[in-house]
This record gives sequence, C-alpha cells and structure tokens, in this order.
Amino acid sequence: MRRLFIYVLFYFIPFILIGSDNLPHKFNEKNFSYLQENSVKVFYDDGKIIIKGIPYFGNISIFSIIGNPIFSIKNQNLENFVYNINLPLNNLFIIRIQYNNKIKTFKIVTK
Repeated sequence: MRRLFIYVLFYFIPFILIGSDNLPHKFNEKNFSYLQENSVKVFYDDGKIIIKGIPYFGNISIFSIIGNPIFSIKNQNLENFVYNINLPLNNLFIIRIQYNNKIKTFKIVTK
C-alpha cells in the first residue's frame, strides 16, 4: 500500500502541478512567436555579414571581442540583410542588433 502511494505521488503530482496548458505539445500563438523570434541567424561568409529572421528595421553594430567599435549601420531593413564588409580573418567579433525595442547580440568567427 505504501509503495502504491509513493508511486501515485511521484507519477501523477507533476502532471497536476504543471497543468495540461503548459505541456510542450500544446501549440498556441505565444509559443509560435517565441519560436519565430529565436530563429534569427547571423553569419559571415565570403566578406558579407548575413542576417536572417528579423522582419523589422533596426541598427547593427560590430565590435571586436574586447568591445572596440568596428562598424555601425543605422535604420536598415533587417529581413534577409546582406552587407559587404571586409573583416580580418580568423577573428571573433560581436554583432549587436537593435530592433523593435529589443537588443540581440551574436558572436561570429571570420574564416
């Protein structure tokens, strides 16, 4: 009897506490906007900075790894953004993107 109680306690209590609305298989607009917002991609390829997944206008700043400003672009459409810039190879840079009252930072390695 005691084992049954412990089994019920550990098996069913988490489902009661979490609730069915918060289970990961539930789909709602809040989860979808979170997925869309977190699918931003930033990379450097062949002398170009490429940004995908931000459908807004915004500002882009490029910094060295120690924080020195390298380059800045203001008020650009960031949806499928491509910009030619020659950065020294085999270095790490920080890309700061400001859009829609949000700031996202990314690290890129130039190769």
